[in-house]
Amino acid sequence: MDTTIRWGTTQSQPILMIPGPTELPFPVVQAMSQPATIQYDLSFDVKILEPVTLALRDIFQTTRSEVIAMPGSGRTALEAALSARRDSPAAVGRVLAARYRA
Repeated sequence: MDTTIRWGTTQSQPILMIPGPTELPFPVVQAMSQPATIQYDLSFDVKILEPVTLALRDIFQTTRSEVIAMPGSGRTALEAALSARRDSPAAVGRVLAARYRA
């Protein structure tokens, strides 16, 4: 099997080019070895979602309006906002959407 990379031609399979080896600090290795937190679990709501929601209220300086942090992709929040707008146009106020450009 030929292992030479011919840069001028199309490759039949992808080439993985990452920096490494990279030494990780021990706390990072410990954190990565923990089971993943599932967004549908009650512990996610208590440990992550509730503190984030309260912090967002402070960041946006609001006490009378509802702040909603939606776990999921950006599309999840967009679809929820559009659905709420469609279902009750009078009940929806302003919607904040952030956009990232690479």
